[in-house]
Amino acid sequence: MIRLILSCEHGGNDVPDEWLPRRRCDDLVLTSHRGLDLGALELARELAQACAAPLVFATVTRLLIDLNREQGSRTMFSPEAFELDEDDRQLLIERYWRPHHEQVESLLRQALDAGDRVLYLSVHSFTPVFDGRERKVDLGLLIDPGRAIDAELARHFATEFERRRPGLAIAMNEPYSGLEEGLDRAMRARFGDRDCMILTLELNQRFPQGDGAAWRALRQAITATVRQLLEDPELQRS
Repeated sequence: MIRLILSCEHGGNDVPDEWLPRRRCDDLVLTSHRGLDLGALELARELAQACAAPLVFATVTRLLIDLNREQGSRTMFSPEAFELDEDDRQLLIERYWRPHHEQVESLLRQALDAGDRVLYLSVHSFTPVFDGRERKVDLGLLIDPGRAIDAELARHFATEFERRRPGLAIAMNEPYSGLEEGLDRAMRARFGDRDCMILTLELNQRFPQGDGAAWRALRQAITATVRQLLEDPELQRS
């Protein structure tokens, strides 16, 4: 059996009390896709429960500090949303960013050192309309296409998911590239030479924003797909 490890970097839009005086953005921005990944944490929690897998998640708003960024990233903070000096930024890194990254890395290292084949799955969501353009993708699978182990996983995922939910649009490296900076890329840099499959799920927020039955059916299909992949003999081979 493959060992599953989950993370969700944009699970909420919390602003800790001590940072409220530095807030510049209004509630409309904070509750939008800019403030959090709608539906991502709900899906991640269901996956964790169904697969008995550890989940590392954060609910601090990405507008205060974006945990899906790499060390030294210039886009880790949103200066238009919060007024922060260098001391504030370093404190946020030590309090939120570093523990999140270190916990994910520790879980992966422990599983790999134990000899397990690992699937690291990061769960995100995206706004259906961006810059006035509708995004047609329902579910995106972000990978490094140069890693055969990840490309094979994505192909299996697409096949299993489409069997359960035919008609939905699933695409590789949409609406973002799997090569862009993020926690997934950082973990590839650390464990890319080991038996570790790395995949980021990007679900369209039209589902958590829309009909409850459709959203529930999507979560069930994703969960069933992941459970099937964990037992797939082709993916388990060395």
